[in-house]
Amino acid sequence: MRNKYLLFIIVMICLNSIFGQDSISYPPLSKFRIFEANLTNFAPNSFEGENFYGHIQTKLYRAKVQLPVKLKNQKTILNNSVEFAFLNPVLANSNFVLYSKLNFYSFSYGLNYIRKLGTKRWVLIASIKPTLASDFQNSLIAEDFLFQGSILITKRLNRFTKVGFGGVHDTKFGKNPTLPLLQLVRKKGNHETDILLPSHIRQSYCFGENKIGTNIYFTGGAYNFDTPTNFKRDLDKLIFSKLNVGLEYQVNAGQGTALNFNLGYTVLNRIEFLDNSGVTALAINPQNDLYASIGVIWQK
Repeated sequence: MRNKYLLFIIVMICLNSIFGQDSISYPPLSKFRIFEANLTNFAPNSFEGENFYGHIQTKLYRAKVQLPVKLKNQKTILNNSVEFAFLNPVLANSNFVLYSKLNFYSFSYGLNYIRKLGTKRWVLIASIKPTLASDFQNSLIAEDFLFQGSILITKRLNRFTKVGFGGVHDTKFGKNPTLPLLQLVRKKGNHETDILLPSHIRQSYCFGENKIGTNIYFTGGAYNFDTPTNFKRDLDKLIFSKLNVGLEYQVNAGQGTALNFNLGYTVLNRIEFLDNSGVTALAINPQNDLYASIGVIWQK
């Protein structure tokens, strides 16, 4: 019994040392993005699947709006977001005789619960993102709806650095979308580091309101569909995931608006088609190739 009381006292001391530190407040390390939209074009390349060889070209359009609301207690922010994505893969066999043109759409509503924990250095960010992802060829069914989300606990170490840890469930990571999260954000002088593993790594150099840098990031998603294809298989769902490495240039366009340009190379590239029982019916591995992206951001 004495050991249990000792353990309880030790735990309370540790919690007090974590959440009861000084309440120094620091300015944000990055601007808040109210609106962003971009188009990414992945260069046509060849792929190899099970008894199927061909070519694929993919375009991905994305747009997102965010609206934060601070509650009266001044410790909680509810950040509402709406996101739209349009995926347009075009597949052809090796002779360019048989084509399968697919159009997929996704609509997401995100709710981020942002809460200061004890002091101004610790913050809890819990996110839920119900998503509708389909080709909309037939009436909506349960498989068209997805549930995504994340939880992240961050600590502001000092004026320049923030770290965090948590977990995420996001279909852009492929067939196994639940992964741990690790965060490091640092801004000092003209240099910015933004790391949220496994989602992205960005390293930037700022000059004035402009920045240039490198990035590594995942893009992808899962879509239910009924569009007929030339694969002669019972295909029910598409899951795609890409890991991209590239250069990024962001130029200030005035009034809080910036234009964003990306050019790089896809280093991991996988597309899976599942049947109605959730088993992979067709997996293709396109060759890695170039991609280019252009976007607009409104931030403050």
